[in-house]
Amino acid sequence: MALLDALGAKPHKADLVRSVLTKENDNPTDQLIVCLIIVFRFRNNFFHGLKWAYELRGQLGNFTHSIALLKKYLAEVKK
Repeated sequence: MALLDALGAKPHKADLVRSVLTKENDNPTDQLIVCLIIVFRFRNNFFHGLKWAYELRGQLGNFTHSIALLKKYLAEVKK
């Protein structure tokens, strides 16, 4: 799965990510964990990747969704 390879998920988490992305796993906790893994990898790729090679084209949606997820997660954790 190209997306999984691009995310650079750790081998021990790759099966979890794959199972959620292919909808084999519908456990809400696992889905949240995978979303947070993706956001974390997106963040790492942004800050440590070749971000200026393509001038961040097409990334607004990724940033918007990542920030929205983190805001909702943090709001729930504070309760």
